[in-house]
Amino acid sequence: MLTCCPGEDTSQQARFVWFSDSDSCLLFCAKTTDQANDHTVIPYDRQDQPVMFSDKDDDDFEYYCYHARIDDLEPNTEYVYWVESGGEVSERQRFRTSAQKIKWDFLWMGGIHPEDQPDSFDGIDMVLFTGNGVDCGAHYEDWLQWSGKPAIANCMFAAVPGDAEYSDEDDDVCSYNWFRIMRNNPQNGPDGTNQEACYWFVRGGVLFVGIDSIIHKGWAMDMWDEEEEVLAAQTNWFDRVVTSQSG
Repeated sequence: MLTCCPGEDTSQQARFVWFSDSDSCLLFCAKTTDQANDHTVIPYDRQDQPVMFSDKDDDDFEYYCYHARIDDLEPNTEYVYWVESGGEVSERQRFRTSAQKIKWDFLWMGGIHPEDQPDSFDGIDMVLFTGNGVDCGAHYEDWLQWSGKPAIANCMFAAVPGDAEYSDEDDDVCSYNWFRIMRNNPQNGPDGTNQEACYWFVRGGVLFVGIDSIIHKGWAMDMWDEEEEVLAAQTNWFDRVVTSQSG
């Protein structure tokens, strides 16, 4: 499973997340026009321990989680990226960086599952997903259904979680861990609140702000005394982001 997420400034930044049963991988990125002769190996971070997943038969299995980022891309340029892991090479996927004053298109989806996806998203530069794209966040195969699909294979994929992404086998809303590791979004959310699904980025002169409206419903609520404290942190952060980016 390999996904491109937006960087804070999508004209020159991109972030990546993938999973492997190998504890060593290589991530490559290149301009589409240069991929045969000029590609770069991108540094990454790997969790020290593999992540435990389950499936619908209640079998448990593990994968290492990898996160990476690039900060020096060229605006309005198409790139390809791929991973080499355990002697195997993934399919090459692509994304395009943004630029000011250039027309671009994005698709907004929510509450749609992979089996309902269209076969093609031609001309789409980014998918904005507002939650409930899996049946159960703890099930790896639910997330795997998105892998290689047009919605994420050939564009940036920006998402916030719904209650399904936070659910376990018993359909309880319990943990933001699944969404946190499955996406590699900019780490610019409310300070000191561990609300990793709150983030912002800019694409084509447009400010996008993602707000996690689920976090106060699960076990993470133990971090705060009252639900109002969570909402206040999000509101104050949103005001600061809009003010800082409005100039």
